[in-house]
Amino acid sequence: MNMKMMIALAALAMSGTTHAITSEEIANALDESFAIEGVGISCGDGVQWVVDSGVHKEGVSSLRSGVIGHSQSTATLSLSVTNDVVFKCEFWYKTSTEADCDPLVVSADGITQLSLGGERGWNKYTLVLLPGSHTISWIYRKDGSGVRGSDCVWIDGLTVCPVMAPTSKVNVENIKCQQRYPWNGMVDIDYTVTSDDPDADVWVYPIGYDKDSNTSMAPRALTGDGVNAPVKAGTHRMTWTVTEDYPDFHSTAFTVKMIALVGAAPYMVVDLSGGVDAISYPVSYLSSVPEGGWSDEYKTTKLVLRLIPPGSFMMGSPSDESGRSSYEDLHGVVLTKPFYIGVFEVTQKQYQLVMGANPSSRKGDMRPVEQVSYNNIRGSVNGAGWPTHNQVDANSFMGRLRSKVNMLFDLPTEAQWEYACRAGTTAALNSGKSYDGGNNCNEVARWNGNRSDGKGGYTDYTTKVGSYRENMWGLYDMHGNIWELCRDFFNGGLGSAGVIDPKGASTGYWGANRSRSRRGGWAGDGSAIRSAFRDSYQDPGIQDAGVGFRVFCSPVAE
Repeated sequence: MNMKMMIALAALAMSGTTHAITSEEIANALDESFAIEGVGISCGDGVQWVVDSGVHKEGVSSLRSGVIGHSQSTATLSLSVTNDVVFKCEFWYKTSTEADCDPLVVSADGITQLSLGGERGWNKYTLVLLPGSHTISWIYRKDGSGVRGSDCVWIDGLTVCPVMAPTSKVNVENIKCQQRYPWNGMVDIDYTVTSDDPDADVWVYPIGYDKDSNTSMAPRALTGDGVNAPVKAGTHRMTWTVTEDYPDFHSTAFTVKMIALVGAAPYMVVDLSGGVDAISYPVSYLSSVPEGGWSDEYKTTKLVLRLIPPGSFMMGSPSDESGRSSYEDLHGVVLTKPFYIGVFEVTQKQYQLVMGANPSSRKGDMRPVEQVSYNNIRGSVNGAGWPTHNQVDANSFMGRLRSKVNMLFDLPTEAQWEYACRAGTTAALNSGKSYDGGNNCNEVARWNGNRSDGKGGYTDYTTKVGSYRENMWGLYDMHGNIWELCRDFFNGGLGSAGVIDPKGASTGYWGANRSRSRRGGWAGDGSAIRSAFRDSYQDPGIQDAGVGFRVFCSPVAE
């Protein structure tokens, strides 16, 4: 917590008036470099909010509501972020130990986000807001049944910070890549991080490039500075055991580039446990995969997404790739913005928690949801407007998710999907191996070749998500289990020209087709599990067996 901010807010609260603080004062109080303006706090019904030095969680004092008469005490924070960065407001809260303690209600822009009744110990809450002007209120209500004592509710650790700052704020310079001599499969990467804010947490993402074969490489076997943890501005070193990721690696011209981002951990977790009636879904962040791996809760009650750095890749397939189709024109794609994408396909339990129903034909809480349509996911009215706009219908899956998290959730575009699937690889499969119709496929996907019921039939179409090998970015089931819908219209001819941040065709191919990206275990030629494979639907309202999706989230304005 930054106590300067808390004390400033408390002092304003005690005055019982609304007061605007200049953007310079707020920037200084928050220790942030982005501009915040128009911040003030007010209280209602004559009740006082005070600094309580005897009760605190993150600092030496907390903000506490005073004696409540027969109405409520309200502290209201108004703020406006002037750039296009998604930001979050975090705080700790604690309510009275009295048995009849009324709830603390948190609202944003007049909409109730969370009712925090009956919480005795300290609890943390994160409210993620889109850019613009907002009003956040903490309301402690009195039901009128008696006079409440002064021990009411405490707020501590109030911070406002970006979820993702513009990449222009940080840079990686003086990258030196040195192979160990004598060669032992290890490469030392020295780099210098520069930042407008020397205290900012900077996440770095290395990408290898082999000039001999003209291919990019995704490092995973990393140790040292910046691995699963942020670094500060300065000079650092990480070491990559290249041969652990690429056993046959040999290059005479090898380089590494690094992407730097501020303010976002690699994994974002959305807690869906409140179900369809929840006012909001809390959001948290992880710097690494939990010890022991992703437990079942991340496949049922929690939705986990991985941050994918911006970059470039070759979309489509070369002419000599086994199983390729004419729809897979090989062309360069540059994606300039980072994005989050689901580590797993959306499961049946997760879909049911958001939508209140499970349409799948092959039941299983941790199996991917299927028999869902583009209209179910984005909607048939506003949701049909891409690429003109990115709006969705309020009652669609993405509409409900957006309203409960206040972040831009959607389907990935085809280009984003394939970039995330490949994770730096250029082969037919994201394991770096070719499509062989056998063992290479079996290690990465549930597909036609390994879904036998053991009795000469094919009934076990899908399986629990995460059952096969993940790709270099830790994403599972990109090659199999189910088809995964994408956001954009299907374009039968991608062409050979390079593109930047493609949004897909402006109209449908064969009428009203939307892209569906990759084929899984449901049926058909096994070559459909390749990274480059594409297909389409004529009707966005079709709820077909074996069709599901993976969640995308943009931390910056699209």
